[in-house]
Amino acid sequence: MLLAVVLTMVFFTISRVSPTQRVKAAATQLGSDFDELRHWAAVSGKKHAILYDLDAHRYALLIPRQVRSEEDRAQLEKSREEGEAETLELLAWHDFPSFLNNSVRITEVVFSRRDVRGSGQVRVEVSPKGTASGHYVRLASTEDDQAAFTIEINAVTGLVSYHEGFPDFDLVEDMPITE
Repeated sequence: MLLAVVLTMVFFTISRVSPTQRVKAAATQLGSDFDELRHWAAVSGKKHAILYDLDAHRYALLIPRQVRSEEDRAQLEKSREEGEAETLELLAWHDFPSFLNNSVRITEVVFSRRDVRGSGQVRVEVSPKGTASGHYVRLASTEDDQAAFTIEINAVTGLVSYHEGFPDFDLVEDMPITE
């Protein structure tokens, strides 16, 4: 009986979380996942990527294909000998946590003023040095248009920053990352 009362209190407490807090929680989760992906790339010395699915409002981390058998190892060696790029495999789709009640959506990924993506899938590669194209990911609430956050990924430092709303940044025009 006590457990039922506690669970009811927890449910009502979570359901009262404001739309702004929900978007902020989703932004923090996405930013920390991207930061972790950068670290994986730098530690392993291999290219990784993140795939944003703007239509389904989710993202996935892409990691180097894992060698699970001798057949995998032989196939990987053959592709390296033929000069093919290493294949990345999808680790898992990350839907925003269920406690957010599917109330958060990815509205756009911005690379520059001329390169704003509002639909489809957007792939951002992370180099073996842990660098990635600088971009902004904008999240908004489906419940309240004013509840929004922008995640800034700095191309030079890799720093992940969070900004409330959709600020108008001084965007650096497209500059390729050299390794």
